[in-house]
Amino acid sequence: MIKGVNKAVIEISGRDSLYFEKAVFYLRPGVSDIPAEILNRAAGEYINNTGLSGRRLRWSLRFGRILICTALLLTICVLLLILTSAI
Repeated sequence: MIKGVNKAVIEISGRDSLYFEKAVFYLRPGVSDIPAEILNRAAGEYINNTGLSGRRLRWSLRFGRILICTALLLTICVLLLILTSAI
């Protein structure tokens, strides 16, 4: 917690994330002169570049599930081939 310090802050919320509700950015001194629209856009781009956006995370989770299911199916097929050839 910051006590006794005045900082300019940008708060980004509603970002489609599965885990995070909002992000808070503390602006550097002298940056508060830049229009809020530009700062908000820069903060949004920063969040998107971190890979924490919900769409990317959901896609990677979906891809991981598909990969695990495929590996399980291949393992079952190999086991069935081994069992049928042993008989």
